[in-house]
Amino acid sequence: MTSKKALPATVNICGVIYDIIYFDKVIEVDDDGEDGLYGQIHYRKRKIRIFRGERPYGDIWQSIMHEILHGMGMALHLESFNKKDNHRELDLLATTLTDTLFRNGWMA
Repeated sequence: MTSKKALPATVNICGVIYDIIYFDKVIEVDDDGEDGLYGQIHYRKRKIRIFRGERPYGDIWQSIMHEILHGMGMALHLESFNKKDNHRELDLLATTLTDTLFRNGWMA
């Protein structure tokens, strides 16, 4: 069950403010409504779309972190952060960063 803890409404990634929008169905996350997604970033619209549903708080944060990493990759021109072949590695990095922040009490 999702925690009642507050989730961020915006994030500043390298000086670019992205609105974070939460959805209760995975199909709603996809801006085109074609795929069931846990997260999506839209660089031009400056929006991050996240599946909240009944997911645990830490899982929602992992999706947020994943999309933030995509945003950092775009801002810094890190091609490896936005290649489909490296998507699993980026997801593992997001999971590890989120876990580290939670375990050390830096994020609650």
